[in-house]
Amino acid sequence: MALTPQTAYKRLNRLLWRGQLPYAKIVLVPNPTMPYAHGVTMNDGISLFLKPVIALNSGDRYWGKTLIHECLHVAEPTLAHGAVFDALVRRYYRLAKKEIKGFK
Repeated sequence: MALTPQTAYKRLNRLLWRGQLPYAKIVLVPNPTMPYAHGVTMNDGISLFLKPVIALNSGDRYWGKTLIHECLHVAEPTLAHGAVFDALVRRYYRLAKKEIKGFK
């Protein structure tokens, strides 16, 4: 059985954040609906969503790296994109591929 994004989120949470991330709903969105993005996190925490919602582009074969990127937004909402953010994503992606069976 293939690893689903929802299961991958749970495993990433345990592996990288020691289970400290809140429950998040992971949704696969068809490419024609979201053609210009690999993923997006809706986590405003004030009005629409009490818990994070992560939308992943279903056309992205390697959604694992995108999921880690979005998890990092949940874990560190004030950390801006840039060299540090990208380095964390790359490091976490290497760890996940090594430790989580079926993660790509």
